[in-house]
Amino acid sequence: MSEDLDSKKELKTPSEEVGLVSIIIPVYNVEKYLVYALDSVLSQTYKKLDIILVDDGSTDKSLDIALEYAKKDKRIFVVSKLNGGLSTARNLGTELVKNTHLREALESKKKQALDSKTLYKTKELKENLDIKLQSKKEFFCSKPYSLEFYKRKNLAFFTSKNYFVNIIHAFASKPFGDSPIFNGSFSKEELRDFNKLNTIFKRPSLNHFLNLTPKLPSKRLLYSFTYEEGGFFRFHEQDITPLLCQDLPSKQFIHYFDSDDFMQKACVSSCMDALEKDTEVLIHHYSIFWDGVPAWHKLKFPPHFVEQLAMEFGEKSFEGSALFCCLKKCNANFGWHGLISNSYLNKIRLRFTSFLDMEDLNFGMILFAKARFIKVLFKPLIAYRLRKDSISNYLDAKDITVPASLKYLSTHFKKESHIRTYFNIFCHFFAIFDTYLMLYKSSSLKPEALRALKKQMIDILSWRTWPALVYENKGEDALHIATIIDYLDFLKQYEDLDPDVKLAFKFGKKNYFRYKGIITFFYRVVRKIKRVLYYVARFIYRGLGLKALKKRWLAREDKLKN
Repeated sequence: MSEDLDSKKELKTPSEEVGLVSIIIPVYNVEKYLVYALDSVLSQTYKKLDIILVDDGSTDKSLDIALEYAKKDKRIFVVSKLNGGLSTARNLGTELVKNTHLREALESKKKQALDSKTLYKTKELKENLDIKLQSKKEFFCSKPYSLEFYKRKNLAFFTSKNYFVNIIHAFASKPFGDSPIFNGSFSKEELRDFNKLNTIFKRPSLNHFLNLTPKLPSKRLLYSFTYEEGGFFRFHEQDITPLLCQDLPSKQFIHYFDSDDFMQKACVSSCMDALEKDTEVLIHHYSIFWDGVPAWHKLKFPPHFVEQLAMEFGEKSFEGSALFCCLKKCNANFGWHGLISNSYLNKIRLRFTSFLDMEDLNFGMILFAKARFIKVLFKPLIAYRLRKDSISNYLDAKDITVPASLKYLSTHFKKESHIRTYFNIFCHFFAIFDTYLMLYKSSSLKPEALRALKKQMIDILSWRTWPALVYENKGEDALHIATIIDYLDFLKQYEDLDPDVKLAFKFGKKNYFRYKGIITFFYRVVRKIKRVLYYVARFIYRGLGLKALKKRWLAREDKLKN
């Protein structure tokens, strides 16, 4: 392309598309459900829609179904990518909303290909990937700045030698072959030299990283997209997050949606009607469709935080601190049950954490914490499908399907169900750690809101801590959950932790597992001795009549006062 993208200074939404809502739908092996999901989206009473379908490397007929619908409705834009998980698909969809620089560049590329009757092929992609980057700001190249520069500037830096799990990029690591694992800004040895984690991250790494990431698509990035015969673009990467973080058209909105759910006809119109001038985030309720899930699951399913917010605030706007103070016995998250203003996303420069399953947890907490104008709708505008072998419900499924992006863990676990379980635990710890760095170590929230957030984070992690320590002891902690735990002081100080976890923290994890039998025996003996002493003291207290004497003395004091 001859057009110089760097010359474009700001995005302008055409007047006829002000209020445009981009519905971003990740698609992965959902051929059984995709038709129903797309029919529900196309039947919306609000017609000013931009529908983006991101195929995440499906191995079934999902992509074919998406392309059939794209032929019927011009509002649908289809892109296919290498499998990287739900969060990477959402982030790619976010960068492709209508009227962004990347979307316009790809539309131009599509027109050029159709006019010349030639389609871009993978061979051309490989031949042009060595094009030099035009801007030094695009530091994701073969020769980045020195590590000392990034440390001095407190910026994210990525190399295959990095160890700590605090950010979003996957790389080829020798211990696991050519498989992706999570990495971060400093090596394990460097981290040992720091007394406190917040001295490393004055601001969160993800936030720093997205501020550094190019805001305009480079020619090198555009060569990663090829327009193919089926009428869609193929992105030849797993993740766009480290390559682009654009300013989005400010007068538009985003609604994420899952490809196996159902959207009520008035979903988008109800959201748009409820918006006020300054609304940054609108949260709406949902119903649950139990698809082949045992009835006992309904009993353990916690109440959603929308219910508490609706009771507390009604139709009034509220800020993030008020949201966290309000929540009790449930946790805040945000993925597919609400509307986000593009201008607000531009302000906080937030994206989903790549390669993470529980990406809606830290995304939602950070999204809400920084917001000043949140609204809630109690209407259930989406039917959320809870089915077997999904990310959130897989334990009862006989045949677990692990996506390609998680195959690297098969070197540590024989069963795919064990891979899912371990990765689920890791994702919860990683999401909470990211939230901890972003919010609890900063002044984003008021003190009472921070206390409420701390309780929510403990509720999420407390019962997952012991399994994480067991994985480490067995040598199966491939993604180093135990390293994250070492930095979560608020968790280690929690009084109601499992006794085994408490002892592991007190005596050291290695010592506890090595001498578990002896430590547990003496711990139980001490507890029994304390219990016996308590009952002996209680017996003496009652037997000697001290209790009755205390009552008579208190009664006498009351008479004297009267």
